[in-house]
Amino acid sequence: AKLFEFALNDGWDPYTGQKLGAATGDPRNFHTYEDLLHAYKTQVAHHYDLLWNFTRAVGQFSIEDRPPFPIQSAFMDDCIKRGKDVSQAGGRYYRELESGSFVDRALTDVADCLAALKKVVYEEGVPMAEVLDAIKADFVGHEDLRKRLDDAPKFGNDDDYVDQITFDLWQWTKHKALSYRDTEGRRPTVYRQGAAWPTGRVTGSCQN
Repeated sequence: AKLFEFALNDGWDPYTGQKLGAATGDPRNFHTYEDLLHAYKTQVAHHYDLLWNFTRAVGQFSIEDRPPFPIQSAFMDDCIKRGKDVSQAGGRYYRELESGSFVDRALTDVADCLAALKKVVYEEGVPMAEVLDAIKADFVGHEDLRKRLDDAPKFGNDDDYVDQITFDLWQWTKHKALSYRDTEGRRPTVYRQGAAWPTGRVTGSCQN
């Protein structure tokens, strides 16, 4: 969701005042929903590249410095047999488990944001500039617009309008993540998590 905020600010982070994302252009000049979606995907691809380049540069951390995971080790094949914790290469599938990973959080929040802007801006004709002004003001004085955005389709209600957006995001991010290889030729693992993450404290308003 933070990367979507970058897409609405040409890569700038309103919270820090720093340019932390890619330059994707002024969203006031996005003429179609596809322009907005492209800006978001560009931000994601940019940060995926940063993460993976960091992962490859760091390489494999020294296993002697890793904390033990006794409960996980108890259920991992061969750890007990070898008398070695999973963090000490005791597991049968240790090599595969030690590849890098991508953990996408709040993709459903991004889908809700995209659906809201697709509906209100690109279908109903509210200027993007007005939406951006409302976001900057945290919707104070823009309560009617906030209601219109809130009334747009939301994920989790069996609504194809937003469910298709969510599905497309999940598919695209999955294929993007799995296109990388580490120094041993392994693909990363991909995890999905919900909105529970501290970065929500430093992410501004979108549609909720």
